[in-house]
Amino acid sequence: MASAPDSAAAAQRQLQRLRERFLAGLPGRADELARAVEAWAEAAPETAAQARLAAAAVLHRLAGAAGLHGLAPLGAQARALEDAVMAAAAPSPALLATLAGLRATLSTLATPAGPGGTSGADADGLAG
Repeated sequence: MASAPDSAAAAQRQLQRLRERFLAGLPGRADELARAVEAWAEAAPETAAQARLAAAAVLHRLAGAAGLHGLAPLGAQARALEDAVMAAAAPSPALLATLAGLRATLSTLATPAGPGGTSGADADGLAG
């Protein structure tokens, strides 16, 4: 039977593997966000509301997953952008620039671990 410290260490290793897998998937999430925002920006008036909801849904899923993986600042950034998307009738240049910044952050966070064993995500969950 494993001792409590061994079980805790195994749980920590499993959580770290899950976080690394989440971080590795961030470029795909960035691509998904780019596609959703592009679809919203190019949507005809009769489909714009549905396209806006799709972009907000991508941000909503990112916000929740980031929080689960200990990346609270990323989660807060995605949640704020979700709120901004939901409040906008159409993507403004400023909102598009902010969304592009989030996509860049996702790419930075997904950088592979360096020699010190840390990825692009620092202890606060945003690139340093």
